Amino acid sequence: MKVLFKWSFNELIMILLANSVFSFLFSMVIYKREWIDEKYGLGYDGYYIVPGRNEGMSYKAAIVLITTAAPLFSILFFVMGLHYGNIIVATAFLIAMPIPFILMFLRIDAYENKIIVTPKQLDYCPPFYFMLGQLNAMAGLEFSIRTILISLIYGTYPLIWAILYFLFSFLTQIFIASPDILDNVVPFDLRTVQGYKKGSVIYLVLIFIGYGIFLVFEGVI
Repeated sequence: MKVLFKWSFNELIMILLANSVFSFLFSMVIYKREWIDEKYGLGYDGYYIVPGRNEGMSYKAAIVLITTAAPLFSILFFVMGLHYGNIIVATAFLIAMPIPFILMFLRIDAYENKIIVTPKQLDYCPPFYFMLGQLNAMAGLEFSIRTILISLIYGTYPLIWAILYFLFSFLTQIFIASPDILDNVVPFDLRTVQGYKKGSVIYLVLIFIGYGIFLVFEGVI
């Protein structure tokens, strides 16, 4: 059987270290759950998705748990960058991947449960915006950081354009992490499923514009 992944010893050590850090942070959240409950509110009793059960984890608590995975994501993508690319690719991933976690945590109050959650209205559901944020981190932030590093090391691209590219990707990331901002602009309600689908189109357009800018830098288009 063909081996798809052949990791070096150092790469395996980094992956194990990342898992250890994640396990520690996750355990600390569980251990400090009373403090977290007091500060953010662990539970919410406004879920009406499954009949007969209306209690569940609050969206704020979900973001706290998601944030514990930041080191794991960063190191995993760093290792993959080293394995399949080079140190520039790996460094760009190392810088880019934690940004969605950090921005979502900084905007945690925007995700506070404020409506009854049903199959037709999910409020600002953190996993949905987390996935969009990770997509932008890979298709926009990582590439923009890579162009800056290449500009600084090799001078291949004009540095000012690389910085402007990063600013565009970073502002897109802030926009994704702040659904309340878009909700105040568009004529539909992002807290509903249909509104989220329409909002996702806007987010995806921005993400693919960011990816397109990278292709321009690379001379593909």
